[in-house]
Formats: sequence, structure tokens, C-alpha cells
Amino acid sequence: MGKIFVNRAGTSLGTFEPQEVRDGLASGRFLTSDLAWQEGMPEWKALGDWQEFTAGSGPRLPEATLVPDAPEPVDDRPPMPSWENRKTISPMTAIVQSLGQILLNPSDTFSRMPKTGGFAGPFFFYCLLALTGALAAHIYESVFNLSSMFGNQATDPTVAAAETGLGLVTGLLIIPPLIAIVIFIASGITHLVLMLLSGANQPFETTFRVNAYAMGAVGLFSVIPVCGGFVGWIWGTIIAVIGLHKAHKTEVWKAIIAQLAVFLICCGLLLMVFVTAGAAAVAAAGAAAAGTP
Repeated sequence: MGKIFVNRAGTSLGTFEPQEVRDGLASGRFLTSDLAWQEGMPEWKALGDWQEFTAGSGPRLPEATLVPDAPEPVDDRPPMPSWENRKTISPMTAIVQSLGQILLNPSDTFSRMPKTGGFAGPFFFYCLLALTGALAAHIYESVFNLSSMFGNQATDPTVAAAETGLGLVTGLLIIPPLIAIVIFIASGITHLVLMLLSGANQPFETTFRVNAYAMGAVGLFSVIPVCGGFVGWIWGTIIAVIGLHKAHKTEVWKAIIAQLAVFLICCGLLLMVFVTAGAAAVAAAGAAAAGTP
């Protein structure tokens, strides 16, 4: 049983261990009408209604003094991830600490993540790491392709170098805006699905912040050859599910569906593109065949 937040008439009395609450009820420090809450509970409940504290309970205040809509307890610990505190610590320290917090302790990290506070901070964190990983992967893949072409005696080295250079420059121009746009589209789909499932208990900004931190933290995985990007996507999706669950205080299954919706929609769009391209190719081939004498 975790720590319990106690509130009386809208004023927080603090956070206590269960035994401290029992002792407080016995001594009169707490009243059975005091409201209490701990993580996992959907709402505040009077101490007198807690079966754990029924024995030895103190006097109950009149119902008029209860505050059914008492505010959620405030966590006075520094916000996480540390990127939120980058104005007080060095940016590099903030990045390193944030990576450890997001990748290894997402539950506590997203429980303490500010639900609002602006898009810029999380967006810059995401772009910095995701772009670094994507651009690095694009560069070494271009170099690998070029070396493979040079190893092929049938390939003209000049043509190979020109084609590789063109592909490298094209990728460097396309990747940055694509990376920036994807996070907004993915977050929009995720939030829309959460809303349809009645699981969006915070604004779109909260969903965006979760996705930006989760996908930014795994952005550097792209530099790992062959499977790095795929492993990063899997891990990032798991982290995002945990983040949505904690930040929105919604059910895990709703967070899972919201995240998978992005994948399914993207796969559906790609399938439509391939089917359309295939149909167009078949139609063009048919037209060419019909026009042949």
C-alpha cells in the first residue's frame, strides 16, 4: 500500500504512510471525514470509508465540511524528464539524464512530466535526437551503397558517385521536415483515438509531449545498422503507451489502441499507395499492349 495524501476542507495535510494514518485517526490528528487519495484511485474518499482504517477511527465531521472535488495532490519533486529543467542545468546533462529517465524509468518520468508548458521544449528534444539518428543512418547507408557500387566492376565509378551524392543531398533535404511533420501527425492520430475511446483526460499538448519525449529518446537507435530503427520503434511505442497511461490517467488498453492506430493507419496508407501504383502500372501495360500492332 503506497503513501496516502490527506486533505481537509480543501487544505492538504501532507502525505503519510498507512500506519501514520491509523495512528493519526486513533489520536485525533485525522478525522474520519478527512479526504484521502493514493495513486490508482479514481477519486478522493473519506478516511471513514476506508476499510483499512475503520478500526480506531476518530470523530467524523458533518458532511457539509467535506470537499468532494478536492484538488489532486501536488507532487513537489522536480519535474521529469530533466529536459524540463534545462534552464537550471547544462543542456548536455539534461539530455543524458532524460534519456536514462525515459528509457529506463518511463512510469515515474511521465507521472512527473508537466502536462502543459509549451510544445517547443519537447519538440526540440525530439528533433535534436531523431534528426541526429536519421541523418547519421542516411549518411552511413549512402557511404555503404557507394562502396558496394565501387566493388561492382560493371558500375561506372563516376556515375555511382553522382547517384550516391544526389541521393545523399536529397535525403538531407527531405528528412528534417519529414521528421518534424511526422510527430505532429502521429500525435494527432493518437489523441483523436484517445478521445474516441474517452481516454483523453488531458489536452492534445499532453499527448504531443509524451510522443515527442518517447520517440525522441529512441531516435539514436537509428544509427544501429539493420535492426536499430525497428528496435527503437518497438521500444518507443512501449514507452509512449506507458506515458499516455500515466499522463492521461487512462486505461492501458486505450493507450495501446491509440498508439497502434498510428501504425495501422500508416500501413493502410502505404498499402493504398502500392495498390494504386500497381493498378496504374497494369493499366499502362494494358494500354501499351492494346496500341501495339
